Amino acid sequence: MEEKEFREQLLKKLNMIIALLIDLREGYTEKEITLREKIATLYNAGLNYKEIAQLLNKKPSYIAVEISTIKKRREKLKKALNGE
Repeated sequence: MEEKEFREQLLKKLNMIIALLIDLREGYTEKEITLREKIATLYNAGLNYKEIAQLLNKKPSYIAVEISTIKKRREKLKKALNGE
């Protein structure tokens, strides 16, 4: 991996962590953000299972199960909205 590519990936990950921290800070004033919402935010930001697990101090297998659940719920919602 080239240094430029490494820096770009590092910057992307740091920006996602900052965004998550901002969400967390705002969430405490309105409502507590669930672990599943944190996982979804990080996954949607492009982080993989291992990276999310490290950030949230969870096992990658736990993160994989949560992401699978999130995907299933999204599919059900899409089908319901499309009238299927």
